Amino acid sequence: MENAIERENAFPPPHSDVYIPWTIESQLKSYATHLDATERHEVLWYSWKQIKRWLSQMLEYTLASFPAYSLHNETHCQAILHNIECLLGEPEIRKLSATDCFVILIAVYLHDIGMVITYSDRQDMLQSDSFSELIDELRSSSSSVLQKAAAELQDVNYDFRGEPDRKARMKKLYEKKLKVFDAMSLILGEHQRKLHAKISEQRVKKWTDGPSKLQAGLELTQIPMRIFYQAAVCAELHGESDFTLIEKCPQKDGGYAHDWYHPRFVAALLIIGDGLDLDNDRFHLFMEDFSGADFITETTITHINKHRSIRTLQISPRKIEISADCKTAESLRTLCNEIRWLEGFLKNCTYKWNEIAPENFSGSLPNISLNPIRLNGTEIPAEMVTTRFAISQEKAFSLLQGSHIYNSHFTFLRELIQNACDAVKLQYWEDYSASIYTGNVCSANPQEANASIALSKYPIYIYLSVKKLSSGFEPELSDITGEDLKNIKQLKETHKFGVLLEVQDFGIGISKNDIKEIAKVGTSHARQKTAIQKMPSWLRPTGHFGVGLQSLFLVCNNFKCITKTRSGECYDMTFHSRMNQDGYINVIPHPGVDSKGNTIPYGSRFSVFIEETFKESHETNMDGWAAIDPYRPDYEMLRSLRRSVELMLQLESAVDDFLGQMLFPIHIYRYPLDNSLEQLQLIPSSDVALTRDMFFNVQKKHDFSTAKATRLKSLSAPIPQSPSCWLYSSTLKKDPLSGVLSGGSAYLLDFKKAQLHIWSQEAQTFFVCGSQRIQNLTHRQNLQSLNSKRKSNQAKTKLFIKGLFICNCPDNWIPNTFIQFIDVKSDTLNSYLQMNRDGLTAEGSQYLTDTLLPTLTKTLRMVLSQISQTTIQQLDSCKKDIIHKVHDEYALCLQENDDFRDQKLAVIDQKLESVSLLDYGKRIIREKFLSVINKSTEYAGLDTLINSYFLDLYTQTLGSPNNELNTILDSTHVARERLQQIFVGQPDSFSTKFMLCVLEKMLYVRNFSPKSNQKKPENIQLYALQDAVFSVQQMAFLCAMALLEVAQIHDSLHDDKANGCVHPGEDLPCIWAYLNEQMEQLMNSVDESLKDKASDFHGDVSETWHEYACVPTLRWDTLSQVRWKSISEIFDSKHHYAIFSNRTSSGSKWLHALVEIPDYAWDLLNESPQTEDFCNKHWHKLNQWCQAFVNDLINAWDVSPSGRDNTVGRRKNESTTKLWESPVVRWMIHSIPSIALASDIGGMNRLNVLSLHARPSIYKDSHMINLLLDRMRHLSEDRSIERMQLLTLDGLSALNVTDSVTSNIIPATRGCVSSENKKNRMLMAFGSSLPQAVTLSLETMDADNANNPITSVYQLFDALKEPYHTGDSRFLPDKAKFILKVCKQAAWQAEPFYKNVYANIDDKLWNRIVRVHKCFLNEEKRPEGSSLDLRYQESPNQRQLLNIMQKAYEGILTDADQSLKGVHQDSSLKWSDIEFLSNPEKFFNTVILQIFGYAVFPSQIKGSFLPMSNAVAEDFAYYDDYNTYKNEISKVWNGIRYLRDFAADDYENAFVKLVLNWWEDAIWNKDSCSETLLNARASDLRTAISKEDLKHMYLRQIEFFIRSVVSDVPSAVNQYKLERWASITSKEE
Repeated sequence: MENAIERENAFPPPHSDVYIPWTIESQLKSYATHLDATERHEVLWYSWKQIKRWLSQMLEYTLASFPAYSLHNETHCQAILHNIECLLGEPEIRKLSATDCFVILIAVYLHDIGMVITYSDRQDMLQSDSFSELIDELRSSSSSVLQKAAAELQDVNYDFRGEPDRKARMKKLYEKKLKVFDAMSLILGEHQRKLHAKISEQRVKKWTDGPSKLQAGLELTQIPMRIFYQAAVCAELHGESDFTLIEKCPQKDGGYAHDWYHPRFVAALLIIGDGLDLDNDRFHLFMEDFSGADFITETTITHINKHRSIRTLQISPRKIEISADCKTAESLRTLCNEIRWLEGFLKNCTYKWNEIAPENFSGSLPNISLNPIRLNGTEIPAEMVTTRFAISQEKAFSLLQGSHIYNSHFTFLRELIQNACDAVKLQYWEDYSASIYTGNVCSANPQEANASIALSKYPIYIYLSVKKLSSGFEPELSDITGEDLKNIKQLKETHKFGVLLEVQDFGIGISKNDIKEIAKVGTSHARQKTAIQKMPSWLRPTGHFGVGLQSLFLVCNNFKCITKTRSGECYDMTFHSRMNQDGYINVIPHPGVDSKGNTIPYGSRFSVFIEETFKESHETNMDGWAAIDPYRPDYEMLRSLRRSVELMLQLESAVDDFLGQMLFPIHIYRYPLDNSLEQLQLIPSSDVALTRDMFFNVQKKHDFSTAKATRLKSLSAPIPQSPSCWLYSSTLKKDPLSGVLSGGSAYLLDFKKAQLHIWSQEAQTFFVCGSQRIQNLTHRQNLQSLNSKRKSNQAKTKLFIKGLFICNCPDNWIPNTFIQFIDVKSDTLNSYLQMNRDGLTAEGSQYLTDTLLPTLTKTLRMVLSQISQTTIQQLDSCKKDIIHKVHDEYALCLQENDDFRDQKLAVIDQKLESVSLLDYGKRIIREKFLSVINKSTEYAGLDTLINSYFLDLYTQTLGSPNNELNTILDSTHVARERLQQIFVGQPDSFSTKFMLCVLEKMLYVRNFSPKSNQKKPENIQLYALQDAVFSVQQMAFLCAMALLEVAQIHDSLHDDKANGCVHPGEDLPCIWAYLNEQMEQLMNSVDESLKDKASDFHGDVSETWHEYACVPTLRWDTLSQVRWKSISEIFDSKHHYAIFSNRTSSGSKWLHALVEIPDYAWDLLNESPQTEDFCNKHWHKLNQWCQAFVNDLINAWDVSPSGRDNTVGRRKNESTTKLWESPVVRWMIHSIPSIALASDIGGMNRLNVLSLHARPSIYKDSHMINLLLDRMRHLSEDRSIERMQLLTLDGLSALNVTDSVTSNIIPATRGCVSSENKKNRMLMAFGSSLPQAVTLSLETMDADNANNPITSVYQLFDALKEPYHTGDSRFLPDKAKFILKVCKQAAWQAEPFYKNVYANIDDKLWNRIVRVHKCFLNEEKRPEGSSLDLRYQESPNQRQLLNIMQKAYEGILTDADQSLKGVHQDSSLKWSDIEFLSNPEKFFNTVILQIFGYAVFPSQIKGSFLPMSNAVAEDFAYYDDYNTYKNEISKVWNGIRYLRDFAADDYENAFVKLVLNWWEDAIWNKDSCSETLLNARASDLRTAISKEDLKHMYLRQIEFFIRSVVSDVPSAVNQYKLERWASITSKEE
């Protein structure tokens, strides 16, 4: 050893001018080389040399682990040692003990050993939850580099099919993998960096405690492991922001070389030295080359600039001086923050220096200053660098407590319940995780968790009691007695009246550490963070503890809590308001036993006294109002007590309002008033009922519970054992009205409220479906909603999160009106909650609509489909059983020796097998109905109310629904009673149970007939009848709305052979359509009974039935009569309806009426033209029908919404108001898909044709399309919108786009349609601006820029109207010119005499008429009464004579038409088919002769006609051959038919085709956006089509708009309109 030391010291002596500073390493070496050194000194030195070599090698791996970070290798350690040595100075270094030197050196080299990421570290990180959480956090990081890296790791898109070949695809794959590698390296480093100090400590401890290479090396040094352990603690402390070295390190400890060492001192030096490593050599010269610029974070760049900005750095025992000139504000701020932290650390050390420094250390810590500090050469005051916005604690608490951030008066109650629920959830999970049933396995399903440990074992109790609170330093609570009221004035001076609210949970309790967290308002459950991460989302607590508790200070200055944890901690705490007592929390350890010797239960019990002044006024809340007479003598004396009682009842009601679907049971107990106060009758007789029912009288028949809270009658009464949530029921899979889906979702039909309760496993959400959002309330329910503040909330969907009320959702959040209640159990909406938890942010409402609602709708449709499928399977089983039993019964009826016995049995089996499932289902329902009615006296007389419903049960009437089954069963001669037993004995399916529930509700309608309720007051009887009828309608609506939902199923998930609701048929029916049909028959039966004057049900009963069970409608053929139809009949596929909407002005309210449309219109709407020509004709047919029907409805004065008397003078229909203001009809237009939209030209009257199934496109008539163009014009002009998207027009479904279309293309809408319709959208083929200005010339359509150029597409559409209307020949194509020429000639041929009446008389025609007239007057034979005939007048009025002749001419043509039908008439005519008269003069001469009664043709009977006069016949040419004449007439007739039926369409088609061809050349081909539509945006289409087809469809879209524009303008053909031929048969007829 000595020889080795001599060799090591064998170096030349130092030069006299060279000063080598004394280092810590020199000090340690000096101990080893000293003449008096011991072996232990040498061990410390040589061990350090060896360990240094090991650690240096390991630290080199930090560069590989952190390529884009500052250096953490040996150079960093050397810099720290240099800083420590400058800080101490040589005199103090020489005072360091050998062990101090060793520990300082070891700690410096160990402190960043956690920055080395080993293979096992990478494996552990990838499996940890914290790594996954970090990636999720980084997706929203302020660093774009980290965002990109996190996104790269989560990206699973490896689709490179766009590459030309495999080689190119593999290159792309390798490139992708490299990005993943870089991203993984960066995020692994980010994860490790945050914990590296702790990892350094753990790594060293692992070396000292367990077997490893380094552990063996450390043991060989024989230095005690405790010294390495303390070095590890020092290394850990450099990563903590708090000053904790006094707590975690001893001041000194026994050293190794007969000395002392000082861990606190070592830790302080390490932290200061590390913080002062500010020089610009911290970053590797080739860092950017190695890691790549894309993976250097903004924070790293800031630190690079920070280090490069250092201008001076002087470290000495007395002071530390730093100056810098930063390039960026970020680096300046970072530097100042670091120096400020270091300054604070030095101050803390200075305060405790006597407890840190060695005893022989005479120095002190230096001061640190950063001066000057510059930004790009400009000096900045240090105090201005880190200035930022802040809010004082007092102001923060003021905002939380007193600034009206809460919307609800009793929000504090919700927050107390929330805290209780959170505590119970945490305790349940703790017990569940330790359960022997499940171990530590996380169950994502509440049913499975409840099966292991019942959630009902973790109740929450709410206690309410009226108390008085004394004033003074130590206020006391006590009961109020009758004696107190005798001295009420004095008592009010010393006491306050109010309610003591106590919330007791049996949850996890509040520990000492939790109390610290509560003090930090808004912090999360830190102690349970790991456990919470493992919990299923439906069980996780809300997440924040403390903010909600501040709401209690809105009603009090302090509140109390007694809590006890499972570990035995028990505290009595008093929370004080920050506003009054500085926010202190008084915590007193509690012995765990109360004053009565009762053991304090585990969990927490919060108590708060609420003064009676906090009661809500009667104007806003009438709960608890006892309606005491204000003139009672004791009214004022009882004021405080009365208000306290009302407050207690309001709190009880508020509990029910705040609770959603609770996972744990909640029990409420209201302490009774003192016995001496009972006679005061302060509790209202009506009382407050929890879970207020929409229908009072129906008794529950099953064990399911949908109640939110249970009211305890007394503390000694047994707690109800019903499950706290319907989802936990053991009979959920057994009851026909409930079930569980394969994915874990479940459902329950609560027939009492006509609500379908559903648990969506995918969304982790409870929701309830029903019709309450669309139905009018009954009178009693309106009173009830008024009393319970629910009047304004009735039509809204209630949103709950984690079981607690958040807000009532606006209709645009939840457009699906079937959903009326949502309770989200997952954490998805937590981040979108507003601060007061009384609503969602804008992003939250968007998430609710776009993400959560589709998932709920999907679950709802799956539930409805499963119900249908299950019921069909049950009916099939019933059918087989019935066939088997009827077979056996029939066999008993046959003789054993019957030779055809087997054949007869086989025939019956075959016949029964051929009967549909639904016929069996109908028979089962009716038999069960009759069985119930006959067996129970309670149901006696019900059969008379629904008599017609049973008519087809045993009848053989032709056409009866059950006729086939009845016939077969009757042929078996099996006794009726036995058949009834067979059907009644079948198990209840969903459909059977559903209808039996309806039958039970019908019982209450029967009970309120006039004869059965003579003793009841009339108003009570009427209110009860309204409730009963309303409940029947609720069931009908539930069925109808379910049918509407399943009608929208069209995706592959549901489109299978087992689902009759997707493709219903005889063999595969839809059970909801079947139930709807049954409801229709049942309700029609009631309606018929009410119309029967001999029935007990008349008068108010019939009116009430119509008001609450039916919907007012019109029928197309009797628009003057309002009809009342059940919703079931309206939803029947045999009926078709439209909604007619009217308003008087653009700012007035829309009124809606439901109208049944004719079958031929429905058939027309369902036609599918196969060619474009037929498509155009089909569009015109629909256009004509829509506009004609709208006009008929406008002119239906008897039911006009304007309130005017009709033209005949009759009074307006009494039901008109109900017709136009039905909330059901208003719901229908927003919720039921429309297949056609029409309007009048002004847009004030509109028509929506409805269909249960949404189609991929919608028909719009020309008026509606022009209104849409007008809206588009305004959007373009007002908001400069260029491109829009619209509802897909009929015939253009190939243009339907996906939901991913950019939101920059806003929708342009006109008309009200359902949300299902809005899913089908198309992009416009044209923008608002034309690609270049165009000018319409009369000669041609040019694309030049002269003569008032047109720059917008809307100007262009307007410009097309005039040439279309005028028909200028210079503008029109040849075909259009020919058409107008044909029309002109045809019109003249059809009305030759009429056209001369109001125009210049054709002299030639008139002269020929005069010539024949003269001959006619010369005839000797004149009939009687001829004096009245203008023909016999000497000088008749020309116009009158021409009118008469035109009428006669029409008669000649009409008579000829009868013989021409089927001979010369074609089904359709073109302009080229029309032939003109061969010789017009000769033809009309013949007509004139016929009019004057001459026998023109030889076949005409002599005597009946005048003989031809020689004077006329000489030079007066006419046809004497009837066949030739008849042929000429056919030409005239074809011209009439063409002009009447086809000319306008031909002219329009020719014009539209011309414009479309020009548009394609002059606009489409020159628009750069056209190619984008065909190429880049083609991916937006739902279904891919070829480029050629896509272009054709877009041009077809343009054609629709052109056609609609010109269709609303009178065409040039109209100038040839046949005024006299309105009665001829048209093509439509």
